[in-house]
Amino acid sequence: MPSVRVNDVQLAYEEAGAGRPVLLVHGFPLDHSMWAPVAAALASNCRLIMPDLRGYGGSTLRDADADDGVPMTQYAD
Repeated sequence: MPSVRVNDVQLAYEEAGAGRPVLLVHGFPLDHSMWAPVAAALASNCRLIMPDLRGYGGSTLRDADADDGVPMTQYAD
């Protein structure tokens, strides 16, 4: 699964299709795989980007050396 580093977290994501990008964000406490049926139906019409939000699926919660929690403002950002 591909991933990208954003500040203090490694975010995993899946992509499918081509064309106009559409971001599919999963709900709590799931991961990108919840979008599999939708991706199968839409991938022929657009480029789907399905991230695992921090702490879910293949994404890390924070750097391993951080011992504090993650503030809600970071989730929102």
